[in-house]
Amino acid sequence: MHAKAARLEALGAKKIAFVHERWWVMEAPTGQRFCAVPMAHPERGLPPRTWD
Repeated sequence: MHAKAARLEALGAKKIAFVHERWWVMEAPTGQRFCAVPMAHPERGLPPRTWD
């Protein structure tokens, strides 16, 4: 999870808070806040979307 947050930071987001030792609340360069949450069961369903 920390590596994903670091990748998002490299794209311009900033970390706001690490919640319950499970996910990051982050803020996009445009001000919208979002959560970076680990997948519970990555082997199920579609793979997560990524933005580069």
